[in-house]
Amino acid sequence: MAEATLTSQRDQERQLDAAASPLDVHTDTDLRETLALVMRAISYIGYFKARFAAKFLLMWLSLLSPLILPWPLKIVVDNVVLGTPTDPDAFPPYFAPFVRFLDGMGPVEMMLWVVGLGAVLVIAFGAFGTATDFTEAQLEEGHDTATQTENEANAAFSKFAGIAGFVEFRLQLRLTQALNHLLRSQLFERIQALPMRVLNDQRIGDSLYRVMYDTPALTNVFYQIIMSPVLAIITAFVILLVMSFNYGEAPEVVYLGLCILPLQWLAIVPFPRLMRRKSQASRAAGAVTTGNVEEGMSNVLAVQSLGGNRQERDRFDGHSNESFKRFRGQVLVSIMVRASMAVARGLLGLVAFYLVSARVIEGVLTPGDYAVLLYYYAWFSGALTAIPYVWIRIQHNIPGVRRVFFLMDLTGESYETGRHIERIRDGFEMRRVGLVYPDGRRALAGIDLAAKVGEVIALVGPTGAGKTSLAHLIPAFHAPTEGTLKIDGTDVARISVASLRRQVAFVFQETQLFSDSILDNIRYAKPGATRAEVERVARIAGAHDFIAELPNGYDTRLGTVTSKLSVGQKQRIAIARGILQDASILILD
Repeated sequence: MAEATLTSQRDQERQLDAAASPLDVHTDTDLRETLALVMRAISYIGYFKARFAAKFLLMWLSLLSPLILPWPLKIVVDNVVLGTPTDPDAFPPYFAPFVRFLDGMGPVEMMLWVVGLGAVLVIAFGAFGTATDFTEAQLEEGHDTATQTENEANAAFSKFAGIAGFVEFRLQLRLTQALNHLLRSQLFERIQALPMRVLNDQRIGDSLYRVMYDTPALTNVFYQIIMSPVLAIITAFVILLVMSFNYGEAPEVVYLGLCILPLQWLAIVPFPRLMRRKSQASRAAGAVTTGNVEEGMSNVLAVQSLGGNRQERDRFDGHSNESFKRFRGQVLVSIMVRASMAVARGLLGLVAFYLVSARVIEGVLTPGDYAVLLYYYAWFSGALTAIPYVWIRIQHNIPGVRRVFFLMDLTGESYETGRHIERIRDGFEMRRVGLVYPDGRRALAGIDLAAKVGEVIALVGPTGAGKTSLAHLIPAFHAPTEGTLKIDGTDVARISVASLRRQVAFVFQETQLFSDSILDNIRYAKPGATRAEVERVARIAGAHDFIAELPNGYDTRLGTVTSKLSVGQKQRIAIARGILQDASILILD
């Protein structure tokens, strides 16, 4: 029964993946692919070498905190409260000069100097006597993957507070934002460059989710792999040296701290693959929800006219509830991981508490040493615990990284590859052209067609006859699967896409206008066009009169959902835009 339930859950997760993106059907990431994705994420260091080096340097400096913070406590307990003479040899060499400076002072004067040192530490580093002070800022967030990513896209923290913490926080904030901006820009550019046959199968909501909500996952892996483990290892090593140097008479506490690492690795063994699956399912469910919102808003007029408001609400409720449900599964795994690791660390902590207490009772350690040693043990065990926990956090983010790189790796159009044409002088010629779509549907077969520049040709036929498919071949939205298409005697496959499309103006069946002014919509393909040029082509397209009657004329801004214009008026604006492009071929679909 348990096996059947697990299989059912995996089937549901695969259905979610397919619903989110029909292109992305392989979603079960194994260890080998995880490591490959991690290495690819690390490569982004190359884009921000200077900033990364500065952040790394400040992280090194943050190691000064555990080296200094506990020793004033020992002075307060042993020398101020208990009144024992100062002994510089009982302190690390780097702190001994301060102890010698205090030698011979009374308790009050000694306490004032310790407080003064604390004030300097608070102003410079924002911490005194605690391992938990750090600088961090977050926005309010919800309880699903999407609503938490804004914090991840602007993540910044510092082990310092005070002046040093502010500097490091600002540096990392800029680094995180720059990295996310780079990723989002690269992914957006890649989506724009995908061929139409791919875009037809890629849902807009899923693409939006990947650009906005999956890209911060790479930032997290970037920090978790490079900074967190390195900082944890260095911190543990430094504390281990200090503990061994100053408390060699109680080595069992050091040995006990070293046991944390293997024990924590054993505690997380059952969870990495489970975390990857739950994170993938959560992101897929979130992408479906985003797609539902996009589709509902795009078709809001149809929904309202057909009375489908309740139906759309119910559909959104189902997808939204599923998204939260999948996120709860991911959170449950996180809780199980933390609980398992906390039990392992807590049990060893009890043993450490007993050992240190016993050494104080035996007289091997002083009461001041008790506070210092437990402080160092807590910090040491925490640093070692962070190493295996980072691996779990990586499993949480790897599905997002994979979803980003999946789109980046899709083969895009090579815009600049091939022969550049300045102007089409003659025309185009099709010989025995056929087109079969990737899903096996045949759209065209044996097409022979020639057109000269200056000619007007009309293609007439029933719906589904292939008129649009044929028109899409000319600007290389699709490539012929059979026969040849030549422009000015050169096969289209050998002409650069960028130069070809500059010479082919295409007005689509579904009018494509942007939420910008009418002026900017018309001159979209020619941003430097003057208002006089825009008005000229608008007159040719029969659009000038109704545009002039609008309160803001050509400066009227268009909406994306409801419109101030009729379908025919928007079509005329699109035609004017095509004319302004000054292309050799104008296609009115």
